[in-house]
Amino acid sequence: MFQELIPKMARKNNNNDLRLAAISSIVALLVVMVFFGGTITGNATTAFNATVSVNAVLSCAVNESTLDLGSVNAGSLSSHDSFAVENDGSGNIDISFASDEDLDTAFSSSTGATSLTFTHNGTLSGNGTSAIPSILVTSTGSTGDMVTGLSSIDSTDDEDFSLQITPGSDSANVGAHTINVTVTCA
Repeated sequence: MFQELIPKMARKNNNNDLRLAAISSIVALLVVMVFFGGTITGNATTAFNATVSVNAVLSCAVNESTLDLGSVNAGSLSSHDSFAVENDGSGNIDISFASDEDLDTAFSSSTGATSLTFTHNGTLSGNGTSAIPSILVTSTGSTGDMVTGLSSIDSTDDEDFSLQITPGSDSANVGAHTINVTVTCA
């Protein structure tokens, strides 16, 4: 009789152990859900920062490919022709000009008086600062920055200038001349 009783008691204890294990598992699951935001399988959300350095692209465009300064006598100032420089890059620019060749050599003058006159007109919507309103260039040297800080914002990215030439008074090379001018936007 005792032998029949022992397996029944063991089965009863075993059933109690299973119930205790099930209740403990449920309590542990509830604790995890309450204290860890209801995430049972782990935290699946993460974040990170991305850092990037954007470099400005400095670029400009001139609206004219050829300026017509008309006819001029040696030693006299020519008529002017105007042109616009547009900042078509992504950063603020400074604008300067230079002749690609020595002007006295181009006009066969020995006086050193052949010059280009660049003038900042300032009649367009550009927001640059006029550093040099007008300047004479007599060699291949740069004008220096005539306009500084011209914005790349479309509504304020245009500046206008005019160009005149004065051939030296002893210019022996008469006829049509082409002088190449470099526009620098930096």
